[in-house]
Amino acid sequence: MLSRQKNNRILVKFLLCLAMCTLIIFSNLSMSEAMNGDLMTGIGPISETMGGVGIAAPQDVVSAIHSNPAALCLYEACNKNISLDVDSTFLTPRVSTKISIGNSDFKADSKQETFIIPAIGINIPLKNDAFKFGLSV
Repeated sequence: MLSRQKNNRILVKFLLCLAMCTLIIFSNLSMSEAMNGDLMTGIGPISETMGGVGIAAPQDVVSAIHSNPAALCLYEACNKNISLDVDSTFLTPRVSTKISIGNSDFKADSKQETFIIPAIGINIPLKNDAFKFGLSV
């Protein structure tokens, strides 16, 4: 019984020490305010410029399929013809960070110059105008 209480006290002290060390380490880290990176607010340049509101107002096949597939025939270009959209987004990140831990400073800069992010979508009307088939990459 006595050894069990002693083990519990040792465990509590260890967990308290671990929590304090974690708090000290994370309190010295500076906040990294990086750009949105490849976590896109929208798919394709049109949806990107609209801030990703393709859920309510899709402007092309790509944003309709990714944001709200039920809206395939809500955008303006929706008609009885097959529609194909080919988009690309050029992402040029310029990210750097500096982290100070104690007396040590760590600095890193992004090395990647440009990312090309393609977006391709096709919308095919079926027999009835109420049904559409859409595919997007």
